[in-house]
Formats: sequence, structure tokens, C-alpha cells
Amino acid sequence: MNKMKEILFSEKAMAIVNILLFLSILIRNSGITSVACIIWITYLAFGIKNTPSKAIKIINSALIILAAAIIFANLFFFLRNIS
Repeated sequence: MNKMKEILFSEKAMAIVNILLFLSILIRNSGITSVACIIWITYLAFGIKNTPSKAIKIINSALIILAAAIIFANLFFFLRNIS
């Protein structure tokens, strides 16, 4: 578990999240956006769990809501285009 925390809070993990979010902007109509948001939600959730600051918890919670909204919007438009 400590190894997982170390990986999630490293600069490499944030770089991976940033690269996926950047790729999701460049490559439209793919699952990269959903994958990037799921990884981002995981990163933020571990941040909420492991920070003592209330302000960071509130900001990360708001960002999780934003990422979830992006996932649901992508799912809505994907399902709308299928039918």
C-alpha cells in the first residue's frame, strides 16, 4: 500500500495524468477522455484521503465532480451518436 501511495503522489503520476488529459484534447471522439478522467479521479481521491488541509479536500472534491461530469457528458454524446 505504501508503494502505491508513493507512486500516486510522485511527479510521474501527475505527468501521466497531464499527458492523458492533453491527449484527450488532441484526439477527439475516443475513450482517452474517460480514461484520463478516471485516472484523475483516482489521483484526486487519494489526495483527499491523505491531506490534512480542508481547502485542498474541498478543491479536490470539486475537481472530482467536474471530472465525473465530463465522463457523463462524453457517455451521453457517445450514446446519442450510436442511436
